[in-house]
Amino acid sequence: IYLIALPIGALNGMDNNEPLITWVSECDSMVHQEAGIPGKMAIVEFFAASLWLELGSFADIDSDQNGIITPEELKKHAENVFGREFADLAIANVMAVADLDDDGCIKPLEMLLTRYIATDMVQHVSTQDEIEVVTRLASELLDLSPNHSEVKKTVQKVFEKVDTKKNGRMTRDEAISVL
Repeated sequence: IYLIALPIGALNGMDNNEPLITWVSECDSMVHQEAGIPGKMAIVEFFAASLWLELGSFADIDSDQNGIITPEELKKHAENVFGREFADLAIANVMAVADLDDDGCIKPLEMLLTRYIATDMVQHVSTQDEIEVVTRLASELLDLSPNHSEVKKTVQKVFEKVDTKKNGRMTRDEAISVL
């Protein structure tokens, strides 16, 4: 949020920050709204991604156990977990942040990547901790031991998908670009 929305808002006069307003008006370059995500949307996306950290394993949400999470399954599970009704718009936002291929449903790898990004947003995962964090999240997602072969296969799939530079590391920029 701080890296995207706040600088754009500040340069456009958020909170009547007069020195920045004066500086921007004196500069030759203009800051366009398209240069960043509006603050409101950055906050919505942050909370939508963060919600995936609170929902339990993939199997907990995938009530019919068909390997995908539908908006209906997500809504029912979220309402059970939080004990309150969720608006369809809120569910749509939570789905949208994780639906990487825009097919209207969430697969385990999409949920894992979303949880990794949410964890990174909150804890600022360092590159040294990537494998540990992805392994822990995959273990929680699949509800299996971190040493289980399915967890290891899932972690390998994540790195294959996200490590676009093929350098054996998963940077924040690479992970966000996948989303």
